[in-house]
Amino acid sequence: MRVLVTGAGGMLGRHLVPVLRERGHEVVAADRSDGDLGEPAAARRVVQDAAPEAVVHLAGGPGDRPEELRYANVETVRNVLIAAGETGRPHVVVLGSAAEYGDGDPAGGLIGEDAPLRPVTEYGRAKVAATVLATELAADLGIPLTVARPFNVVCARPPARTPLGNLSSQLLAQDGPERLVRCGRLDVVRDFVPATFVAEALAALVADRHLGVHNVCSGVGTTPGDVLAAMGARLGVAVRVEPVPELVALPAADRVVGDPGRLDALGVRCRPTSRDLAALCLGGAGA
Repeated sequence: MRVLVTGAGGMLGRHLVPVLRERGHEVVAADRSDGDLGEPAAARRVVQDAAPEAVVHLAGGPGDRPEELRYANVETVRNVLIAAGETGRPHVVVLGSAAEYGDGDPAGGLIGEDAPLRPVTEYGRAKVAATVLATELAADLGIPLTVARPFNVVCARPPARTPLGNLSSQLLAQDGPERLVRCGRLDVVRDFVPATFVAEALAALVADRHLGVHNVCSGVGTTPGDVLAAMGARLGVAVRVEPVPELVALPAADRVVGDPGRLDALGVRCRPTSRDLAALCLGGAGA
């Protein structure tokens, strides 16, 4: 199958492209150098030049202001879907986010794909807007649509702007038997999933054209504090935590853990432990 991957130079794109090629797909990898997908003409050119049978739209991401978030996450979806409607109506996979759900079940339940969308961050609100728009456009244009909602994605040595990357980068930047970490809340419960697992899930959704919304999650709840303790143990150091009021005050759901049932049914499963996540974040450093 000929698959166009937008955002191919990003964290998930770098993992997905080789997985698709290993499975025999012909991949057209598009990144920022191929044009700004927030511009309709650029999106049309990228999609038409690729002439794909499937599109995995990964371009998008965080921003500092609501208008930046909307441009990156909503306008690019609009333009790619319209271009797909003009280019043979291929299967389109758009990337949602667990941030669309907002607060999960504090009693310990898992969030299913049909749960209400109650985002608590601007990023989550932008992703909800993108999902609603994609669903409406796909129906109007006759495009087969999949919305993949990854939960908290973790890669080796994650960027310092991410919660676990902030912790691991501080630990690795210091020497000695005791290390200081300045951070926000460590008690929130999240569903952390490796980027390699997300790539496998996306490849499975593309290969068999599984439509609708699919959580890309493990069903395992872990706190950043759990992972930080595991990182300290792996490095053999004592960790002292200093809360940063500005970070502690940032809006954050108390618990966001997904129901992996739909993905499990496809044979794609992941159940990472805090030790697994610590090893991934440290990129092989430590015991």
